[in-house]
Amino acid sequence: MCDVPLGATQLPEGLLCVNAHAAESARTQQPCKQGSCVAPSCVAPGWLFALLLLCCVWMTGCAGPYVLQGKVVEGPVAEVLVLDADDPRFTREDYSGAGATVSAIFEPGRGIGSERLGRFTADEDGLFAVPIDEAGVGLLQYEVELVARRQGHQSAVATIVIPGRGKRVLITLPVGTDTLRRPEDFVEETLRDARPYLEGGR
Repeated sequence: MCDVPLGATQLPEGLLCVNAHAAESARTQQPCKQGSCVAPSCVAPGWLFALLLLCCVWMTGCAGPYVLQGKVVEGPVAEVLVLDADDPRFTREDYSGAGATVSAIFEPGRGIGSERLGRFTADEDGLFAVPIDEAGVGLLQYEVELVARRQGHQSAVATIVIPGRGKRVLITLPVGTDTLRRPEDFVEETLRDARPYLEGGR
């Protein structure tokens, strides 16, 4: 137990007591009794965790906006994988995903509270980047829905937990006909079909 004279600051039951006088700086965790520990020697686990979490979120924000990075390649099946950033498939010369589009929705499970992050085009190496401006992304558990498409290929759709900064997303698209139809597709088709009439009326 913590041998601190009675009369020290009264603290709630359940705090963790750190015996600063343990041999060779050994740390012991014992329940504190009221009046038995001074404030500097006791740590509330819940408050400590919350403080550490806030510090991590703050440091994550200071490191700059989070960017979900990945690569689109041609493959045998439609797949969305989260891999280590140093996976050789990200640096391999593979241009089969050039020009693919990746649409992203932040927290799709929120329904009307979800946020469309936009549609991003992969470069000549098939690489894409999706900036996500939200505190704690990459540290706290958030989800993003990704829809990848490329002409002459089947689409890939998946909802993933947004990975940490040491991870990237690999999307594979098989050759074939894209049969995916989403609400936004019908809107785009309607606008595309109506464009000649709208332009002709000017």
